[in-house]
Amino acid sequence: ILVLLLIPVMFIGPDEEMTFERYLFKSCMPFMMLLIFYINYLWVLPKHIEGQLKISIFNINVILVGVACALVALARVYEYSLFPPRFPMRGIMPPPHGRHFSSLFFMLALIRDALNFIFVVLAAYSLRMTSHAHRLEHERHEAEVARRDAELKGLRLQISPHFLLNTLNNIYAL
Repeated sequence: ILVLLLIPVMFIGPDEEMTFERYLFKSCMPFMMLLIFYINYLWVLPKHIEGQLKISIFNINVILVGVACALVALARVYEYSLFPPRFPMRGIMPPPHGRHFSSLFFMLALIRDALNFIFVVLAAYSLRMTSHAHRLEHERHEAEVARRDAELKGLRLQISPHFLLNTLNNIYAL
């Protein structure tokens, strides 16, 4: 949990002052990633595996990623209105007309965020499907062992009467 609380601190620039408001804005992206991961891992994918989902996983994740991108973009716009970036920012020229960021910068950040969210969805999907495959393999192995035990028990039951009959026949012959 401590690591999750410290993730936003990694995104504070060297010339930025650490305030509670800035910490909250920097926490928005990791929080959305965790939210998307756990919604997929704990709710969407188990419902899909059980066949209870009426809508496709793709549609649900498009909605989730779209809403998360919109919320992160709104947080970013609000953050830049409270804390305007100092220029030059790593080779980006100051935007004209007094705006705090250019539309190109905004679109690139939006694409980056969408790709990060898609990566989180894929990670949740791969982890859930891997655990599902392991569970199915374990159930298959248990069924195989139970079938083998039942077969051996049946063979023992077939052998026991014959052994008893053969023993009685040998005693009778003596």
